[in-house]
Amino acid sequence: MHKIVEEFVSELPQRVENLRRAWAQGGDADLLRASTELRSLGQASGFGEITGRAAELEASIRLAIDEKASRQSGEIRERFEELIDLCERATCVEDESGG
Repeated sequence: MHKIVEEFVSELPQRVENLRRAWAQGGDADLLRASTELRSLGQASGFGEITGRAAELEASIRLAIDEKASRQSGEIRERFEELIDLCERATCVEDESGG
């Protein structure tokens, strides 16, 4: 299990970059895919808080798509920023512990 956790944390910077790129490019499908992948991997790795935040972002995006609403809405932006912050903090903790 320790190896799975290490692998997940080591991949977080790239996952964050994928989320940021999708956000900047404005693609709902890409942002949804990136958040879904992060949710799935977080769940498999035992990162419940990241899993939950990614699921919240995913749900907000799906709702916006269904309602043909703007992806740039306050709720989606807030969920996006919370997830990015959480992932960056998880990466910093790993770096500080010598990982």
